[in-house]
Amino acid sequence: MLNSIQAQQLHRFGVANIDEQTGDFTPIVPLKYNMVTFHPNVILAKNADGTSDAYTLDGHLIFEHKIPVLQKYGIVAKSPDGMSDAYTYDGKIALQRGFNIFFLDNYLLLVSAGKNCYIFNYQTKKMVSAKKFESILFFCGSNTQAQPYTPSRDMMPILVSADYQRYGAHLEQLVCAKLSSGWGVYNLSTKTTYTSFAYKVIVHCKGLNIGAVDQKGNQVALCTGTI
Repeated sequence: MLNSIQAQQLHRFGVANIDEQTGDFTPIVPLKYNMVTFHPNVILAKNADGTSDAYTLDGHLIFEHKIPVLQKYGIVAKSPDGMSDAYTYDGKIALQRGFNIFFLDNYLLLVSAGKNCYIFNYQTKKMVSAKKFESILFFCGSNTQAQPYTPSRDMMPILVSADYQRYGAHLEQLVCAKLSSGWGVYNLSTKTTYTSFAYKVIVHCKGLNIGAVDQKGNQVALCTGTI
């Protein structure tokens, strides 16, 4: 059983694993922090400068002196220069030095670089597409309609919502995204362009239901549930 421990004279905190049967006391987080908080997947230990160190539940150090943002599938650690690193909750690095990193299921990340955004697979360590998107539609929580991820979007309201925390976020096999030429559809499985990126407006509903408006104002059904 994990327990927070305190050195009262030093006013410092750490974590120890105490065996309920034998009473054996095994320190796993050093007794040097201003505060220690437990989360379902990680232990955060706060430093005097306001940053935190993160540990796995068995005491493995994930990172030091960064600002943590907890997400459903992993943890993002912000550095003072504004860049972030992404880690899985077992302590493995998912991505180094990206902006506005957002974890999805199936080992995927949405990540930004400048004015562009990308889909990154942290299992294969490769970009899913080399295209430089301006926006990517993703599904979040129980919402049946996909919503936009952009380099400038503040993702914090999503991260703290109960709906996201329960259902998470994901992409379907077909991904709607925007290039400078317009909206289009990318096939995540085949890694090929499904439609041209030339539409003014696009709407993606769960179940591969995608509709768009072309440059002439005509409504077009791009996919109606099957590929």
